[in-house]
Amino acid sequence: MVGVIIVVAAIALGAVGLYASDKKDDTPIPNSLQIQEGMDEKPDEPLEPSQITSKDDFMPRPKGYDILIDKSAREMKIFVSGKLYRTYTVYLGFTPDGHKTRRGDGRTPEGEYYISRRNEASVYYRSLLISYPSPRDTQRAVSSGLVNRSVLDAVISAYAKKATPPQNTRLGGNICIHGEGSRSRPQKDWTAGCIAVTNREMSEIFGLIPAGTPVTIRP
Repeated sequence: MVGVIIVVAAIALGAVGLYASDKKDDTPIPNSLQIQEGMDEKPDEPLEPSQITSKDDFMPRPKGYDILIDKSAREMKIFVSGKLYRTYTVYLGFTPDGHKTRRGDGRTPEGEYYISRRNEASVYYRSLLISYPSPRDTQRAVSSGLVNRSVLDAVISAYAKKATPPQNTRLGGNICIHGEGSRSRPQKDWTAGCIAVTNREMSEIFGLIPAGTPVTIRP
């Protein structure tokens, strides 16, 4: 009789345990153990210029960039969203005064341009190609008989696409912002019309400026 009572009690306890295991536990989970949704996500923050290192041409940037080159002051200023970010001392063409009008004149052009190409394997360390000649430069050359109308048409077409205009005409070309290469730091203007800075400065500029950036060159 005692044995029967024990068996019945065991069966009853098992049923209670089974019921308890199937019952949903509504006990709150402590905050320290909860996985918070989005806990690893941070709101987008604008990048500082020094953080931008991508070399992809025409890559979208969080801020707008502009380059202003003052030939008489031998200065190049970079603006970010209209605010001055950095000023560099520059060296110009070996005949720095006046606007470039033809190949081999040793002058640095003046006017409104843009960066049309980037080169990280330049002879002068790294370089940013300036979109000289502009349509305005070329129109003057057509009027003077230096080049023909087909050159002007090609330049206008390139500017419409923010591409590189023809570089092998009598107007000259390959005007860049570049480093000093293997040269020691010069004491005077030495380029063939380009704008030169130190290699260290060019590394910073190259990591910052995308193709398409506007460039203004003042006398």
